[in-house]
Amino acid sequence: MYQSFFNFKSKPFLEQLDPKLIWVNESARKALTVCKYSIMNDGGISLVTGGSGTGKTTFVNKLIDSLGEEVVVGTILNPDFSLSEFWEIVADAFQIEKEYGGDNNFLEVFKEYLARLAAINRLALLVIDEAQSLRTELLEGIRALSEMRCDGKKVLTVLLVGHTRLNTVLFQPENKALRRRITTSYNIKEFTEEETEN
Repeated sequence: MYQSFFNFKSKPFLEQLDPKLIWVNESARKALTVCKYSIMNDGGISLVTGGSGTGKTTFVNKLIDSLGEEVVVGTILNPDFSLSEFWEIVADAFQIEKEYGGDNNFLEVFKEYLARLAAINRLALLVIDEAQSLRTELLEGIRALSEMRCDGKKVLTVLLVGHTRLNTVLFQPENKALRRRITTSYNIKEFTEEETEN
């Protein structure tokens, strides 16, 4: 009923938002620029944080939609797993079907996968949303992934997206090695009054 009344071309209130219809504020626009540059040039680990309701998941959808076919994306939501479960979910996210046994074997299989991508000039992006719930062992696994290189180049970017309390998790002493591998970090701010009006 409201669609015809307001002359909408499509339904505006679907559960899954169309990234093309998302209005992005200045803070999120800067985060998009920073993250895209990192994915295309730096690899390693990128960090995007924000308070509740600042649109972090919407930001991720917009970022993924803006990437070209040269970036293969795997997404993980609510990463509350053991390390071995995490490897399985990473494999599923990138549709890696090869059998592997044990953590070290997975890392070898994943490195082979990245090498195949590099050979055809493609990059990999692993997005981990709700990253504030990552356990220390998973953060250590992410650090291991971030160190992978193919012919001296980083092919993989890990994007950690989470509530601002993720910063507290990362500043625990046991996460110092991972913290050093964060190449870009951005905090999405709440809309200003003017942005809300826009």
